[in-house]
Amino acid sequence: MQAYTISIDSTQATQNTIFTVDLSGTFSLVNISKVEVLKASVSVSSNVSAVYVYIDELSDNRFNKRVAKLKDKFDSYIQTTASNPIMNQTNNNLVTGSTSQTMQIGQTFEDSHLKSAIVSWNPQSYPRTTFTPGTYWDANIVYDKPKDSISTLSVSLYDQDGKALVDLDRTYITLRFTCLLPVSSPVSVPAAIPTPQVPVTTYSRPNQFSIPRYSYYIIVAILVAIGYRLFFVSS
Repeated sequence: MQAYTISIDSTQATQNTIFTVDLSGTFSLVNISKVEVLKASVSVSSNVSAVYVYIDELSDNRFNKRVAKLKDKFDSYIQTTASNPIMNQTNNNLVTGSTSQTMQIGQTFEDSHLKSAIVSWNPQSYPRTTFTPGTYWDANIVYDKPKDSISTLSVSLYDQDGKALVDLDRTYITLRFTCLLPVSSPVSVPAAIPTPQVPVTTYSRPNQFSIPRYSYYIIVAILVAIGYRLFFVSS
């Protein structure tokens, strides 16, 4: 596995509560198995009792799981409001623990960005609130099916009512991405092709023009006899 820590902000964007950061050419994030929020610093007004940080590219995996501890009333509130989105419905509020919440017709938290937020927390200071795991809790998304790749991060910020935060000042977020290393495929070796074998023999073909060795002795004997006879005839 490989881990990458990335800090993004809204300094180059026209808005501080809704902005997109381009990562192409800077990082190559592939096979993402986990995303952790190490720090998030947001400007909020005093009437904001909960902050939700939603990143579109990190919420589209239907197998993801948000492991950010919220107050006990969060789950029951989500289930109630999502199943019965009627006007002026009174329920326990998200995170804040208050007892009044006005829902508009058609508004459900099942299809809002709040439920898919990568992190949410209750501000303890104004006009800037900062989330860190040490101050609040661990916030991460674990993917059962790793995400192939990410080249942009589209960030949007919401309050406890699901409304976009008022744009007051810069937003700063630090994330840690854990990526699985790709498994290299074994190199395929082509099957060996047998080399044709040339038959080897120790047989040596005799030269058809060769003369047997004993023929030399016969020729020599004939020559000696002829010479001997000529010697006596001449004498």
